[in-house]
Amino acid sequence: MDTLFDFGTLLAWCTMLVVLARFTYIKTAPLRHQVVNRAATRQAIEMLDTDRAIREQDHELWPNQKFDHVNCTICGPGPLLQGLVPSKHEHPFFSTKKEWVSDGYGSWQVERLKGTLPEYATTVSSTVLEDGRPTGKHTLMLDLDFPVTLMESTTTGHHHLYADRLMSWPQYKGVLRAMKNAGLIEKDYYKAACRQQATMLRPPWVKKPRTRPSPPPNLSPRDRRFWPKRNA
Repeated sequence: MDTLFDFGTLLAWCTMLVVLARFTYIKTAPLRHQVVNRAATRQAIEMLDTDRAIREQDHELWPNQKFDHVNCTICGPGPLLQGLVPSKHEHPFFSTKKEWVSDGYGSWQVERLKGTLPEYATTVSSTVLEDGRPTGKHTLMLDLDFPVTLMESTTTGHHHLYADRLMSWPQYKGVLRAMKNAGLIEKDYYKAACRQQATMLRPPWVKKPRTRPSPPPNLSPRDRRFWPKRNA
């Protein structure tokens, strides 16, 4: 009986350890992915720095020759800098590859990121790089599975976003609050939306009225009367 009891206790402890090991492996998966992503980012930065040094050397050795460099500030904004990836900041580029992993009881395929050059990349990260290091900041890059239209506003550099996605007001308010906290929309615009329980935009055919400049205080009444026309 003692032998059976000892064997049953040992079996129970082994089963508990196996369950605990699998639980720990699953729970620590995000941390392992973070380590892999950091390593891939370092690899991408090293490749970008090396490629930048080679491109600068090409332009230094042959200043009058035209090169077909991708993502080169000397050649001009390439398709991966301000074309297909419309960002004025530097971002790391990656390619994905599948690897087999195992925990001793089973195996499965996972996708791993590998830092690469822009011309060989399959993905671009929202991480912003500066002086060869991640800044800890991101630009907004989203994969949206519904129609989106971005229209230029009357003010240069400002835009109006139309996204055909049905949401209730509590859902929409949550999106607006997150955008306000991230600095994507102004605080006053968020407050106005909460008062109206809707966001308002000027239609594309309505232009924003021009503000009339204030005349200097030393102008005579006659000149003040003609001030807007002379400075329109």
